[in-house]
Amino acid sequence: MANMNNQIDGYGEEGPDMVFHYKKGSFREREDQATRDLATGVSVPKRGLFRALVSTKGNRIMLMVLVMSIGVVLIVSFFSKGQERDCVSGVNMELSAFSFNGQVYASLALSGVKKDEALQRNLSVNFTAVDSDSVVSNSQSFYVCFDSQSAELENGIMYVRAIFTDYDIIKIQCSVQDSENQGEDTVISAKVQKH
Repeated sequence: MANMNNQIDGYGEEGPDMVFHYKKGSFREREDQATRDLATGVSVPKRGLFRALVSTKGNRIMLMVLVMSIGVVLIVSFFSKGQERDCVSGVNMELSAFSFNGQVYASLALSGVKKDEALQRNLSVNFTAVDSDSVVSNSQSFYVCFDSQSAELENGIMYVRAIFTDYDIIKIQCSVQDSENQGEDTVISAKVQKH
């Protein structure tokens, strides 16, 4: 109690005339049955994450939608080929690019679709560097004779490489065209990985 200027703050020694009712009393009679059962412990809420997820019809529907969405994403990501892979005239291609010490290194790996089949293709390869403003900053072109039976291949893979000076290059695009079959060509791209 504070005693300032003859003012008494708080209650006297006898205390307040307040009584707290917790889980007993006549007020429980006015509650609905579900609330009364929860308060008295007759009805216990379901324990566990899975039981809570399937406890109501709405929860079951949301769980099924979530499972189906995850399944679709996994199936699409498994069966879709990335932008850095493609095939032209029976030659598989994979493009990769990374930057190191102020330069961007681009590498195109060429391999035959079937390992034991003899395959010879004359390919025109054009590397294009794209900067952060989506503007082509530089390009390099090569003519490649791919022979799947050549002894010079590393594990059946032929590499075509290009080096660019790094002027905020974020993506390398590679255009590959079969010189013999003028109609077959593709454009693949890879983001530059910073090291």
